[in-house]
Amino acid sequence: MVSSFSKLFLWILMLLRLSTAWAGESLQVYSDLDDFNIPLDRFAVDIEWKGEASVPMYITISPDSLTWRWLDDGNKLPQLILAVTLQSQRPIRFRYKNQVYIPEQKGADEKRLFLTVDVFSNDVVWIVEGRNELGMIRVSPDDDYFRHHYVYLHHSCLPFELNLSGIKDRYSSLSCDFHPGPRRIGILDVSFLPAESRLEDDSDPPYRLQFTGDSMTRIDLALKNNESFQVGLNARVPNYVPQFKTALGYGPYYFEAEANGERVAEHLTASYMIYGKYDMSKTASFRFFDALLNSGSLFNNLGGYFAYEVGSTADRRLIVVPLLGFQSISFRKSKNDRLFHQLIYPQGGELVYRHAFGWQNYHLIYGMFISTMEKVRYENIWLRFGKRVFWEVNLINWQFEHRRAHMWGLSVGLPFLSF
Repeated sequence: MVSSFSKLFLWILMLLRLSTAWAGESLQVYSDLDDFNIPLDRFAVDIEWKGEASVPMYITISPDSLTWRWLDDGNKLPQLILAVTLQSQRPIRFRYKNQVYIPEQKGADEKRLFLTVDVFSNDVVWIVEGRNELGMIRVSPDDDYFRHHYVYLHHSCLPFELNLSGIKDRYSSLSCDFHPGPRRIGILDVSFLPAESRLEDDSDPPYRLQFTGDSMTRIDLALKNNESFQVGLNARVPNYVPQFKTALGYGPYYFEAEANGERVAEHLTASYMIYGKYDMSKTASFRFFDALLNSGSLFNNLGGYFAYEVGSTADRRLIVVPLLGFQSISFRKSKNDRLFHQLIYPQGGELVYRHAFGWQNYHLIYGMFISTMEKVRYENIWLRFGKRVFWEVNLINWQFEHRRAHMWGLSVGLPFLSF
């Protein structure tokens, strides 16, 4: 006989398979490192000397040196490592972004330096001797190749239909921070990093923009050759950010129960769910749920939990959320039995995978509660997939003394009240 856990696993596989029909097109923004698997021969390294001054110098791009630098605001920049070899005893230094680098002495007439530089940037590496700037090293990308490789959009911007126009096929990076403002007005702060251009006053990016409602902003930028152009950004931002949200769930569940040696065989019945979440901050909330089955036998599971984020990946696509709180169980094997109530304290957590498998704004959540009481057996396992409307596969198993209830099935969740 196939166990309930095996059946649950089959439901999960079916759910993930069917989800492709609802998730729409795969994520088309460049949000993964594989989208930027850039051949190193698409970059050129040039030295421009001032006047007649020159130093015997050999520069290459180190093989397999393309890496990524994450900024605190969520933007990222590709970087390369330059291998610089000097055939000179002169006291040559290198200056990059106001930081001075002194090459290593490798022999009587040889010095060497490995220097990490941003790929798309107006910043150059200055070759310096004493107070004199002898020349500059510049890394130049192949503009034709990067015509379709030019935007990194952090997943935090995806829910707001952020659009960028007029960037002249230049590499840009955007990240977003959505938060409630006064009277819980929705505010979207956008960090915009046009790597190869600057504002007309030459201030360094990233630049901070703000959007509310359905709005658009235009920015005048200039390339390193002083060519001016205009960029447009627009977004759709919710006018109001609810602090308290609820959802209702309904679906078919298999249920079996036992009390005082009398067993209710496994049968299919309807389940009714309610979910609630009260946001206390961006990373903490109070949550509750209630699951009810009533097919003559009655089983009701109510829980309240404090949830808070304790860790995530660098891009916040994967988030770990502990759940600390309590639950109550109400159970009756048949209509003629007394209703049994019990307070229990299972603890657990969730693992949240945002924009799962590249499906824009669809999230996959795996969660579990386990019992912390020696005399009570309790497991609650769920897998949830969707966005506003979501599908959930759930298994709940409870046993105390001579009473036992077991339920598992599939439900659909719909947004309900929010304020």
